[in-house]
Amino acid sequence: MAARKPKLCVVTTGGTITMARDAEGVAQSAEAAGAVEGLLAPLRDRYGFEVVSFPLRDSTDMTPEDWDAIRQEIARQRVRGIEGMVVTHGTDTLAYAAATLAFLCGPPPLRLPVVLTGSQRTPEAKDYDGGRNFAAACAAAASDLGEVAVVFHGQIWRGCRVEKVSLDDLNGFRSPEPHGLGRVAEDGTVTLHRDAARRGGTPPPPLWEPGVRPADRVLSVAVSPGLDPRPYLEMVRRDAGWRGVVLQGWGAGHVPSRPSCDWVELVRASTERGLPVLLTAGLASGRGRASDYAVGRAVLKAGAIPIGGMVTPAAVMKFRLLIATADRQEHPRVAFVREQMAASAFGERGGRPPAGNARDIVTP
Repeated sequence: MAARKPKLCVVTTGGTITMARDAEGVAQSAEAAGAVEGLLAPLRDRYGFEVVSFPLRDSTDMTPEDWDAIRQEIARQRVRGIEGMVVTHGTDTLAYAAATLAFLCGPPPLRLPVVLTGSQRTPEAKDYDGGRNFAAACAAAASDLGEVAVVFHGQIWRGCRVEKVSLDDLNGFRSPEPHGLGRVAEDGTVTLHRDAARRGGTPPPPLWEPGVRPADRVLSVAVSPGLDPRPYLEMVRRDAGWRGVVLQGWGAGHVPSRPSCDWVELVRASTERGLPVLLTAGLASGRGRASDYAVGRAVLKAGAIPIGGMVTPAAVMKFRLLIATADRQEHPRVAFVREQMAASAFGERGGRPPAGNARDIVTP
């Protein structure tokens, strides 16, 4: 009797993994059917596949609405006997997609693992990595994993603890931890780290109300030397539609505060108007360390919310989801977002997800 094949659902969204180059060498979205079949064919003796094709887009054109549509598809497949989800996605915003799906699908353990993957090379390249990444993603989706994850170059990364760090390296993603959630060997063997949540059991209740999406109208500014904060300060003061601010500083979260270039005043004015300000750092290393410089202390005293060791994609998407939740549930926006950014229900700050405390992060 033939061995039973795990049933996987593959959601295609486009990206380099299924692109083709035109006569001028420009990578363009290819016809989904042919490109995806090239990924599926070598694995059909191992898995049963169902393919759901979303409109093919470069990942720079993907939005939270697209990711929520994927989340809805995951919910549909969960009741149809599907045992794992694989999402092919462009790499530029893949970490943002993974973080958003991790938060929307709920705290681990998940009964249905969701694995995102893509490629750094287009299919015609000699070192095309899409086939290997896709095969590894399928193995992870059929394993005992119980989380949203990114699989790339044989590594399994937690969806809310990963970011893209290279355009050229085939191992283009990293996490703050020295290890990921596990590895996938060349033969498809999956080894999970002890911090990885296993599928099954009773999952914690959802943290977000049905239909909640990351807030839009969030002002995002990357500070550069000598950049005048006054136009942004006027935007905050004149436009009542803003819902929050993401401010990228330097080092451990430093922004200029001298009178001719005072970004601390922007933080203070925004906070006083009920706009939470998330302070992200430009360097991956040291994000979890509190600043011991006066410039770092000043911006926090003015009301900025530190990133707290989170990777930027997860911190930004969680921040926007919390703003939307605060507005929907009529919580004081700044206090609510500050409190919940310091919590960790998904392992977004590292370590094993504290599933036992997950129900307390958002009040229904």
